[in-house]
Amino acid sequence: MIQFFDLNYLIKKGIPKVDYHMHTQFSDGIGSIQEYLQSAENKGLTSFAITDHVWKTSYWLDDYFNEIDMVRESSSTKIFSGVEAKQININGEIDLDSKYTSKLDLVLGAVHALPTDIDYLFLDPKKLSPIEILEVETESIIGLIRNKQVKIIAHPFIMYKKYVDAPVPNEAIEKVVNCAVKNNVAIELNGKYSLPDIDFLKLALQRGAKLSFGSDAHKPSDIGKIPYFYVEQILEDLN
Repeated sequence: MIQFFDLNYLIKKGIPKVDYHMHTQFSDGIGSIQEYLQSAENKGLTSFAITDHVWKTSYWLDDYFNEIDMVRESSSTKIFSGVEAKQININGEIDLDSKYTSKLDLVLGAVHALPTDIDYLFLDPKKLSPIEILEVETESIIGLIRNKQVKIIAHPFIMYKKYVDAPVPNEAIEKVVNCAVKNNVAIELNGKYSLPDIDFLKLALQRGAKLSFGSDAHKPSDIGKIPYFYVEQILEDLN
């Protein structure tokens, strides 16, 4: 079973050598699952997850699971099967056929656009104020957290970071963190976008949230590229 990491774990055992977010040639990445395994072994990871982008129309998932299973047999490194699924409405429903949920070790829930209450109808962030972007994205993340399929929130507040030149307000952070703790959903420290920031992470850990670590690699050489120094700084401050 996949493990996520709270403050107590990090203090006692340190930062784990894991990476639970990456994309192969099955979606928009470069490289086979076998090549990702080789990179993970070379970098000393104890476990990692393949989490290709998925849609309800994805026809390749059976081949995907079969290839992960075959690669698993060739290594002692733990390999988890996962997907990154975007939300399709503000209520947290995701672009994943539910028949595949039982075959997955984890689902990354991701906000890739600002949703409405109508499936696949998204708002134009350029026509919204910073407050409106924040409100919609906060509600979207909370919807994903409440979705029982979702185990990890990927790159939280990515839309706000992209369109608003300001830190995420504490009130929004607290809403997301409290909901994540209540629903036992992990918050991802994302390497590609360096999200969330140190203040967000510190509050999350102090409130009892669990972290997941993900490079968001799109090629094997990028596995493990995660801003661990964020967590190192937090642990130093708390000590």
